[in-house]
Amino acid sequence: MSDFLTVFLTNLGGTTASVLALGFLFKTWVSTRLTEGIKAEYGVVLETLKNRLANDSKIQEKRVDALEALHAMLTDLMPSREFEGQDWEDAMRVVGFDIDKHQASLRAFDKTFGILIPERVRSMLAEARDAACDANLPQAIRSAEDLNDDVIRKGTFARKMVEALIGTRHELEKDVFGRTVAVK
Repeated sequence: MSDFLTVFLTNLGGTTASVLALGFLFKTWVSTRLTEGIKAEYGVVLETLKNRLANDSKIQEKRVDALEALHAMLTDLMPSREFEGQDWEDAMRVVGFDIDKHQASLRAFDKTFGILIPERVRSMLAEARDAACDANLPQAIRSAEDLNDDVIRKGTFARKMVEALIGTRHELEKDVFGRTVAVK
């Protein structure tokens, strides 16, 4: 009986050791698989976030370029220093003389940056474009009075265009910098 008990205990011990070894290997294998799976999943998420951040950074750079172009357009659009001291309406009449050029500049700006700027900024830009377009509607000019009326009309639309452009610049500044930037 003691031989039986010895064999039984030996087999039982060997089986237990085997089961424990297999359990340990299985636990290690499952743990490794889970760790690698999670690592791979987070690697994909991290890579996606890196790409999104890089794209957002590029878009932000383009929006800064749009803001610079818009500022340059406003600077070019406004009358030069020789008109200093002129009231706003007279200055807008001067802007109205070149309304064709300004309309073309707005169209070019929209082609270049339109897709990059937020919708609210795009709609304000559209207001400026519409004002420039309305100013260019043909009018029958038969006398000096008609010519003066046309100058005043173009000045009115130029004022609407400039005000819309200034609002566009402020909205784009908010989008790019989180605030309106004071321009001297």
